[in-house]
Amino acid sequence: MILQLSIWAPIAGIIIALIIVIVLLYKRGQAPVAPAPAREAGVYTPGEQEILRQLSDMRERLEKFIPPFARTGYVPGSASEIAQLLGFSYIRVGDQEYGNLPEGFDKYLEIDAELAQLKIGDKYIYVIKKDSKKLIAIGDIYLDYLTIMFLRNFLDYMS
Repeated sequence: MILQLSIWAPIAGIIIALIIVIVLLYKRGQAPVAPAPAREAGVYTPGEQEILRQLSDMRERLEKFIPPFARTGYVPGSASEIAQLLGFSYIRVGDQEYGNLPEGFDKYLEIDAELAQLKIGDKYIYVIKKDSKKLIAIGDIYLDYLTIMFLRNFLDYMS
């Protein structure tokens, strides 16, 4: 029995030594896992670049759709402020008047409409009425629908 045990002892030792050598070689052969490199500013994947491009396009469309004065939360309080803000040469809100009425335009002051936008020559005439307040403005600038609605909604705040 001692003879049988003495034959198996060296074989077991060789097997254990081989396992240790294989484990050490395996560990040594593996490169250490490097941490992910920090992303440089401005380097994005194609998917991220597409998302950023679409966000930029949406921002541009919003800036075109919503005029700057509407984004600031500024509420004009008088006819002179509206004229300066939108570049009108003449404006009348109720009894307040600001600027000079161009010649031949007095007949348009009597227009009775909730909303009117006229182009006479190179001038635009805007008549906006809400409840008992009426705004008449004459200027060189075309106002889009959103800006006209801005004026209509804030007629209540103008004194």
